[in-house]
Amino acid sequence: MTRWTLVRRNLTRRKLRTVLTIFAVMTAFLLFGLLKSLERTLDAGSDLAAADRLVVINKINFTQPLPISY
Repeated sequence: MTRWTLVRRNLTRRKLRTVLTIFAVMTAFLLFGLLKSLERTLDAGSDLAAADRLVVINKINFTQPLPISY
């Protein structure tokens, strides 16, 4: 019995497990690709912004807005 025969027999022994494993791997690659494309899209937006733009955030909590005088 060769190695590939053993692999093929084990893959066809539990078909549901094989299908679920393939589905999980495909889902993982799909999510990775979508998240990387989202990251590149967001980075591209910041690259197009002016180079002399200054971003200022609250020292204590970044969700609190800054006062109007700033």
